[in-house]
Amino acid sequence: MKNKKGVVYTTFAIIATSLLILLVSFTAMNTDYTSDTNPFRIGQASFYLGNVEEDFERAYEIAFQRGVSGATNYIIQTGNELETPGEDLRNSTVRGNISGYYLNNTENATLNDWTSRVKEAASGSQYELNIKYTDMDVEDEFMDLEADLDVFFQLKDPKSLAQFNRTDTYSTKASIEGLEDPLLLLRTGGRYISTIEKCSYDTPADLMLTSNGGNQQYNDGATYGLAEIVGPSQDLSDIDNRSRKILVTEDIENYAGTGSNQTDQVNQFAGVVSAEPIPASGSGIGEDPDDYNIKYVFDTGTIASLEQGMSITLNENQVWNTRFRDMMKDKCYLKSNGTQPGPGFLERTQNQLEPSTGENQGLETIVNEQNLPSDVQKGSQGSNVGYVLFQDASGFGGLNSINGVTDGRPETGFDYYSGFRLDRYHVEEWGIEELVS
Repeated sequence: MKNKKGVVYTTFAIIATSLLILLVSFTAMNTDYTSDTNPFRIGQASFYLGNVEEDFERAYEIAFQRGVSGATNYIIQTGNELETPGEDLRNSTVRGNISGYYLNNTENATLNDWTSRVKEAASGSQYELNIKYTDMDVEDEFMDLEADLDVFFQLKDPKSLAQFNRTDTYSTKASIEGLEDPLLLLRTGGRYISTIEKCSYDTPADLMLTSNGGNQQYNDGATYGLAEIVGPSQDLSDIDNRSRKILVTEDIENYAGTGSNQTDQVNQFAGVVSAEPIPASGSGIGEDPDDYNIKYVFDTGTIASLEQGMSITLNENQVWNTRFRDMMKDKCYLKSNGTQPGPGFLERTQNQLEPSTGENQGLETIVNEQNLPSDVQKGSQGSNVGYVLFQDASGFGGLNSINGVTDGRPETGFDYYSGFRLDRYHVEEWGIEELVS
């Protein structure tokens, strides 16, 4: 959407022909003028310029999106960071090159390409069209880049001697989703690619349920699995991959109490969550915590907040929806706020680890450090938050292991990441202090 900065003039429209004659000698820069008494011809020229301006908005949107992806390709292909992102993005958008390096993906889509086409079309209509592009201001907006570009339009009609001048600022946005993270490219010498996608959640973990029954209703430690929600009469032996799932039921007594003893099948799951308490004394097998050799959380009161297939960590007497593994697998990104936010896309193109002065938001993701080149891995000495990994974690409050990720019950069949650590700043920022080992 464009925001007019120049002065728009109307000179004829329904003005009498006699008044137009008075404008013959008026010729100021950035001002429309005419020396002809043919209002129809002049009206055509004004309408033509209006169409050019409207077409520019679409051309600018396309050119900027191509320019942004071209800048990322420049980093990939050359291994060089952007020294001046605003200027470089202007050049990629207008000319299709950065520092003289031609960007293939911008072919026939730059503003200069568009300008050549519309000038040729104007010439065919016997108009002289000039377009100049000056400054571009680019800002981060989480998953978008917003760019304001100053543009000067001049249309001359040799027949009527009419001239129209416009100086406007145009704004457009380009999404960064689907582009490679420039920071991780630069920090790994192009050996690790992380495609930027927005996470469908705001934090990597949420506390869902807590046991109401006291210490006797759960065992120590943590485990991880995928929620398998079952009804009161299901045969658990029909469920595949039980060691990778958390059994979720309204009442565990349906499976480990009198009349339906499936305790052996229950113990083949990674863990169990029951809205009801452990079966009462005298009800049969399943009434004793020692009947269970897996992690369990009983007497949560409800299981309504849990969904089939949800990634679950059972931690002491708590049930968490945890997405640490999902973030590492999907390489999705969260908005980074707070007092020590991560760098935005522009800063990442400069290989910077923090946002520019005055900015209070950026991007962050959790990386699987095991997939990084060995020479940049820090193991237990680094935070798995992408931008913190390459810094001294002591500046972020030190490091913490995370229950259900760093360690857990190995019989579940899921991998645990012995080197996985989160810095204290993010532990507090995400509200996951209770998951700390």
